[in-house]
Amino acid sequence: MRGILLGLALVVLLVGTSWAGQRYSVRASVAHGSGAIHAKLVPGEFEVPAGKTAMNLKCFRTDPASGWTSDKLCSVYSVTQGVDMKDANGNPLTQLPPGVYRFAVGGKPGAYGTFSYELVP
Repeated sequence: MRGILLGLALVVLLVGTSWAGQRYSVRASVAHGSGAIHAKLVPGEFEVPAGKTAMNLKCFRTDPASGWTSDKLCSVYSVTQGVDMKDANGNPLTQLPPGVYRFAVGGKPGAYGTFSYELVP
């Protein structure tokens, strides 16, 4: 009986793991510019493949020069659709359909951020 329960627990664990999406992340930063340009944005691009949805979105941004930090959800730009991914109220979307996206941060040189997500069917 103990072996059967252990076997069932293992099956539940394996099935649960297969349902969970894999976590991905993309980094963006602000680099030093040259000449009259003091800062240069270095965005990160990522793709949500066909048949997948990006969910459990998380955003971390910081500007060490000013001491500003945020983990509030931020919007990303859809290269595919040519728009910022926001709802009708201007809030960032909580899931992203298939397409190519760009994540960027602002601030002074040294600022950076990470946008992470899970891909699910």
